[in-house]
Amino acid sequence: MHLYKQKKKFPYFGIIFSLVLFGVFAGYFLYGFSNVSDTVETQQRETLQSAIDRAIISCYAIEGSYPPSITYLEEHYGIVIDKNKFIVSYQPLGGNIRPDAQVIVIGGGGE
Repeated sequence: MHLYKQKKKFPYFGIIFSLVLFGVFAGYFLYGFSNVSDTVETQQRETLQSAIDRAIISCYAIEGSYPPSITYLEEHYGIVIDKNKFIVSYQPLGGNIRPDAQVIVIGGGGE
């Protein structure tokens, strides 16, 4: 017991400090989680783009012409596209000219 009674200057300092500290940590956690989510989506897009490019080249090497459509690659070369996440822009330019294939993230979140 103190000899003189001390008044607390701010009685809720500990609670407010704890809430602010919790808010800071929660903010860092959410920021980190969103970065991981963006990184995973980017890697999925790049993996799909690479698989499509390899399938196009394989088709040309095996069959002597480029595939007429992305559906052809799905049916004959095992390409699997998550149509809820990605759109594939596929523009065939002719049997002996490499087609332009681009993977686009639905929602504009990718490159």
